[in-house]
Amino acid sequence: MLDQIKSSFKATNLASFMFLLGFGVKLPIWPCFSWLLKAHVEASVEFSILLSGVIVKFGALGVYKFINQAGFVLNNQVLMACSLLGIIEASFRLLGQRDIKRIVALTTVIELNWIGFCVAKGGLVFDQIGAYLLVAHSFTTSSEFFLVECLYKRFHTRDYIFISGVANTMPVLWVMSLLAVLVTIGFPGTSLFTAKLLFLTNLASVSVVLFFIFMLFFLLFIPIFFVRL
Repeated sequence: MLDQIKSSFKATNLASFMFLLGFGVKLPIWPCFSWLLKAHVEASVEFSILLSGVIVKFGALGVYKFINQAGFVLNNQVLMACSLLGIIEASFRLLGQRDIKRIVALTTVIELNWIGFCVAKGGLVFDQIGAYLLVAHSFTTSSEFFLVECLYKRFHTRDYIFISGVANTMPVLWVMSLLAVLVTIGFPGTSLFTAKLLFLTNLASVSVVLFFIFMLFFLLFIPIFFVRL
C-alpha cells in the first residue's frame, strides 16, 4: 500500500512538473525564452504585436490556473526561481544588444518573467499585480514594436548606432519613442511605475533579499541602460 502511494505521488509530481514546463515555455520563463527572442526579431511587426499582445498571455493564464489548482509547493518554488533567473539573464543580455527590436523583445521577457514571479508568489496582492501587468504589457509592448517598425522604415536599420536625428526629422515619432522608454523604465506616472511601486512595497515585507535584488535591476540596472540608449 505504501509503495502504491509513493508511486502515485511520484507520478503526480512528474505530471505536475511537465504541465509547468509546457506552460512555462509558452510564457516563457527561464531557460525557455530564446525562441521568443528569435521569433520577435525575425517576424513581421504584425506577428510580433499578436505574439506579445495575445499569444504569450495564454501561457501566463495557463501557469496561473495550473499553479492555483495543482497546489504543489515545489511548482511555486521552481517557477519563482526560474522567473527570477529569467529577469536577471534578460537584463544582462540587454547590455550587448544594438538591435532595437531585440531590445523590446528582451523587455518583454523581463516583464513576462515578472508576471511568472507574481503568480508563483501567490496571494491576492501579487495575483492582482500580475493581472495588472498582463493587461499593461499588451498595450505598452505592442506600441513599442510598432514604433520600432516606424524607425526601421525610416532608417532601414534596427541598429541604434545608426539611428540619429529623430527629434529633428520626425518629432512626433521621437516623442512617442521617448514616452515608450519612460514607460519601460517605470517613470513616475506610468503604468510600470505603479506596478513596481506596489510590487516592491509588498515584496519588502516578504523577503528583504528579493526586495534588494529587484530594486537593483528594476530601479538601477535597466533604467541606466535605457537612459544611455
